[in-house]
Amino acid sequence: MKLTVLVENTCTRPGLAGEHGLSLYLETRGHRVLFDAGTTDLFEQNARALGVALEQVDLAILSHGHRDHGGGMVRFMELNRKARLYLRPQALEPHFSQKTQGLAQVGVEADRLPRERMVLTGDLEQIDGELTLFARVEGRRFWSDSNSNLMKEEAGTLVPDDFTHEQDLIVTEGEKKILIAGCSHNGVANILDRYHQLTGGWPDVVVGGFHLLSPGTGRSVPADQVRQLGEYLASLPCRYLTGHCTGPEAYNVLKEVLGDRLEALTTGGVWEL
Repeated sequence: MKLTVLVENTCTRPGLAGEHGLSLYLETRGHRVLFDAGTTDLFEQNARALGVALEQVDLAILSHGHRDHGGGMVRFMELNRKARLYLRPQALEPHFSQKTQGLAQVGVEADRLPRERMVLTGDLEQIDGELTLFARVEGRRFWSDSNSNLMKEEAGTLVPDDFTHEQDLIVTEGEKKILIAGCSHNGVANILDRYHQLTGGWPDVVVGGFHLLSPGTGRSVPADQVRQLGEYLASLPCRYLTGHCTGPEAYNVLKEVLGDRLEALTTGGVWEL
């Protein structure tokens, strides 16, 4: 399978640009998948430059209901008239972030997404033999305090976000299994534990943000906490591709622990997994 990063915070490739967001394009034996769509329509511009035909994507996945992953999804659904969008029903609810300049609405434009092409997913959604989505990640090990400024609306009141709107993707191709997360708000360790509970094994590769940086405050999770997480990840038989909300400080600490088993996502990056 082939993974192409359409949008990530960083970019070193001429002719492309990055933004605070994430958008991944995945080609498997049976599918062309758009996993998240970044904050703006930048994913489209980068896709054109990379030769990725978004019109040929057969399904889209929204990892969770935040704008830096779903802001471009309205545009994608406009230019691709056949793909269905898989998302948690809670992803359509209002979400907020407490930033240094005040409270900000960070949810997706739910009213502009075509309801007739949505698939509202449950706790375990097997699309087919290649693709499975899962949620209900309940563990709280290595919980990131970068989640503390994130809230949702419940009965007209703002409450701490419980991230029930987040889902993760398992891609199976032969003997190979890939786990793709968006921001890992539920914690990458807890997501991996849920994966193990569901499958009895571990993925070969884990892809996505680990949410060790708070975009609202610019603070990284303390280095000792990141190192403990890295030691846990090192105990598993996985490779890791991360970026976006992991943040450069946390990435460098993880790199010290994981070495060659950790690689950085960047706009325009391509991997054969």
